[in-house]
Amino acid sequence: MRIQHVKIRNFRAVKEFDGEFGNITSFIGYNGSGKSSIIRAINWFFEGHPLNEYDYFKDSSGKQSNEISVEIKFISLTESEKLKFKKYVKDDSMTIMRSQNLGEAKSKLFGSPNIIPEIENIRAISGLPKQRNELHELLKNGEILASNEDTQIINNKKSTRTEFDNLLIRLEMYSENFNKYEMRKMEEATDFQGFSGGSEIRDAVGFVFLPAGGDMTEEFESSNRGSAMNVLIGTLLKDTLASSIESWQKEHTEILQELEDKIKIDSKEEISKKEKLINSRLSMFLPGVNFKLDPSLDNWSPKPAAFARPTISNEGQEFPIENQGHGVQRATLLALLQAIADGRARDNESIDSSSLVICIEEPEVYQHPQQSRAIARSFREAAHIEGANVQFIYATHSQHFVDFDNLKSTYRVVGSRNGTSVYQASNHIIPYISEEDKKVMSKKKLKQKSKGFNLSNDLAILKYSRKAIIEGLFARSCLIVEGDTDQFIFENMPVDSLGRNLESYGVSVINANGCQELWKVAFIFHSYGIPVYILHDGDSDSSRAKGNDTLRSWESRVNEFIKMGRKDGNISPITKEPMSKEFDIVEWKKDRVSGCFGKYMGLLQDDLECELNKWGSFMQEASRIGINDLRSCKEAGRYLRALNGAKFSDIPSSLWEISKKVLNICQ
Repeated sequence: MRIQHVKIRNFRAVKEFDGEFGNITSFIGYNGSGKSSIIRAINWFFEGHPLNEYDYFKDSSGKQSNEISVEIKFISLTESEKLKFKKYVKDDSMTIMRSQNLGEAKSKLFGSPNIIPEIENIRAISGLPKQRNELHELLKNGEILASNEDTQIINNKKSTRTEFDNLLIRLEMYSENFNKYEMRKMEEATDFQGFSGGSEIRDAVGFVFLPAGGDMTEEFESSNRGSAMNVLIGTLLKDTLASSIESWQKEHTEILQELEDKIKIDSKEEISKKEKLINSRLSMFLPGVNFKLDPSLDNWSPKPAAFARPTISNEGQEFPIENQGHGVQRATLLALLQAIADGRARDNESIDSSSLVICIEEPEVYQHPQQSRAIARSFREAAHIEGANVQFIYATHSQHFVDFDNLKSTYRVVGSRNGTSVYQASNHIIPYISEEDKKVMSKKKLKQKSKGFNLSNDLAILKYSRKAIIEGLFARSCLIVEGDTDQFIFENMPVDSLGRNLESYGVSVINANGCQELWKVAFIFHSYGIPVYILHDGDSDSSRAKGNDTLRSWESRVNEFIKMGRKDGNISPITKEPMSKEFDIVEWKKDRVSGCFGKYMGLLQDDLECELNKWGSFMQEASRIGINDLRSCKEAGRYLRALNGAKFSDIPSSLWEISKKVLNICQ
């Protein structure tokens, strides 16, 4: 069972969220944007812990909401899960909602049960005789089917109240009537599975939540069977210990200590393997520290649950893991998660593949970049293995935990007093094509362009830009350029009198690796609500006539960009100004020899090297270190040395103009 869709209303910073979830779902954004509110709302759905007045959303006027609700749709239920939650399952999916009203002490969990409308209508009829007659008519007309035995009972019309109520239940269970089931609307939902509903859904999903920091001790306490540590240990050891439990139960029913001893003996070798698997990962986080598992049984029940008490040993001394610091606790838990992920990614590893949904707030916390990258890779590989049945949800500041191949499940969260805004990549972009373009385009080219850009299918085109695109998702704004030299220069050149560069202002310079990909990269950032400035590099010594042609073709692109933004509702960063002012499109003029620079796009008259030749202090330093021809120099290190000696005071007007435009659109 896995999460497909989540709806959140009025939880902390989130007024409303409605989004699809994939194998890996990431929420990114600045501190205070509201991304943690989203994953903590999901945690509340499963845990149902008490809320206080500060958990209810307040708008900019201070008006407080009266109800919090989280609704989750689950798919890919196993046969046993379908049987367990039968009356709530429809077309292999199940929708559950938790809600709580302001002032109430507890939340309620609701399910949308399946019903047979004809039978529900009978239950609503007043009087047993009328109910019998109505059921007889339904059977007679073939609207309800029954077994031979129940058919006789219906035709006799002599059943008592208890017999009749039981009859209706049997008709609902009769397989010939299964195609008549319909799902109630969510507003007509009823209590889900009674008192135990919350724990049942949590256990079925295998939900684990790891907060970013603070007091996480309860997530590691051995006595807390629902803690993150115990859930994961149970997942890791379930197959290892299950065979011992099953064989022993066939022979013994009373001697519990013998069962305990047998588990310790039978599982010693396998437990040792698991310890080595975890410790091989843990050693990268905490050298010299060892993780140990002491297998035993949880409190006796007819179906004993596998359990192992975890301890940490260092220099011969053992310590309960709940007594360790946050860094040790988190590193141990991530090592355990990584071991499970690695195991599920290998076909020959006998790790249980029951459902596991891992929700982590800032998985990069306390981790070195290399460790963070390794963890993200293990999680990503496990999430994409068919049958691994593991799902990851992150709130993160790290690029490593964004899955480029699944951008549709990456959400950018932007804070607001009137409710967090959440942006998601547009999947299919149909370009705007002007009537003028249609007249001059060949039929083949027009047909090709009309197909548009499909994010799911065409991401491979941008494979050389994937790291840069992910980096840009975390930026305040992006400058999109064509090539390596453009990227390096604009990343490192000074943009103010203090010598600060664009990165100092939260701007990412993105190399699209070619002019044909500029707009595709821009579309992605635009759909995420990130302001973009697009810079087209002119050809060396290009003519002014060619520049005019480029501008004319770009005007249709500009219109296409604006139209897409308005259609998606993501007007920001595109303003509501008249279209002619959106990008400040103008014809080339004799006094604008360097290029044309609008509000969100620019076009250099020549190539960047031509503009750098106008930068006196840069060229002086370049000459001093032996660069005589910029176009023949492809060494980034030498460019950097030249930039270090360049002065902001004599920067060419074209480069300064571009810098100003980019800084002006920063959020």
